[in-house]
Amino acid sequence: MDKKKVYLFIDESGDASFYAKGNKCIVGSQGFMANLFLGMIKIENKKLLRNAILNFMDEIKKIHYIILYHALLIKRVGIYMQVTII
Repeated sequence: MDKKKVYLFIDESGDASFYAKGNKCIVGSQGFMANLFLGMIKIENKKLLRNAILNFMDEIKKIHYIILYHALLIKRVGIYMQVTII
């Protein structure tokens, strides 16, 4: 059997907390996030994934540039987007 090295990346988004201090249930209260997302990918080539992420980041930077410096062009074309660059 040919063994291949694999890498697992797991991420979550949202809040898994259902109780506040004193075991007070916060489900349905204001500010409670009713969604919890879990994601996982399994890959064999970390470099390929890293390059894809870097390329995606470059594309986001281009969009950010267009939004900042070409707002009139975007308005004329009718594209409205909200992008946050961290």
